[in-house]
Amino acid sequence: MVYGTGYQDKAGRSLPNGWTKGFLMTPDRAHFLETLRAEGQGWASGAPDRAAQIAFFSAYLTHEDRLLRNTALIEIHRAPFWLLTHLTDAVPTAQLLQDLRNPNRLAYAPALIRLLGLQSDPKAKERVRLGYQSALRSGGLNLYDWGLAGIAVDGEQAILEIEKSLERPERTADEKRFLIRGLADGGTTYPKLRPRILDVFRNQLDKDSAVAIWIALAVRHWDTDALNPNFEAIMAQNDLDPATLFLMRAAIEADEPG
Repeated sequence: MVYGTGYQDKAGRSLPNGWTKGFLMTPDRAHFLETLRAEGQGWASGAPDRAAQIAFFSAYLTHEDRLLRNTALIEIHRAPFWLLTHLTDAVPTAQLLQDLRNPNRLAYAPALIRLLGLQSDPKAKERVRLGYQSALRSGGLNLYDWGLAGIAVDGEQAILEIEKSLERPERTADEKRFLIRGLADGGTTYPKLRPRILDVFRNQLDKDSAVAIWIALAVRHWDTDALNPNFEAIMAQNDLDPATLFLMRAAIEADEPG
């Protein structure tokens, strides 16, 4: 049972507080909670040992209890992709594909897509290729996740397809943001791809200064000055909002010798 405020009863009446049904406790769930309390001290503090946290939850990705599997998928969704690459084949491809086809599992699609991108078997890779190519053409749901999974599977070829998608005239500002974020996380996960991704960022900055704030955020931890001339040219404009100006200055100053 969970005690909380602001819920509705079965008659639709709003009540200020009370007990609601959470989930049925089983021996497996009790063991999960006991282990979590013992091993997860400090995980909610904002500065946890993410690798240990991911290792703990990933052990439940194939558990027979769906509630525990769902909990693991939520943590995988929250984790940075560069900490997940060791989870190659952690979940059977058949299970991932079955969940992706299930409309009742849509909430877990981001984690499922990313895990699918880490699979080694050809069937999974082909599904990722179909998924990211379709998403890059049409935009919409899970665009970031398909783009990132595509980079995991196809590397530079996927980056080229993402660049083409960014050029499409119907691409919305939010969709561009998701694609740039996917490129950023792909470059963080696979450093050898950063030169190609920086080329894409450079071209985008030359064409559309509106993406500067997202690109400045994307490269802030890459320790590179490759985009500084582009940032400086945009900063010379007089119509920048303060947040964009601040982030570009921070990106430039971060690469200056101390």
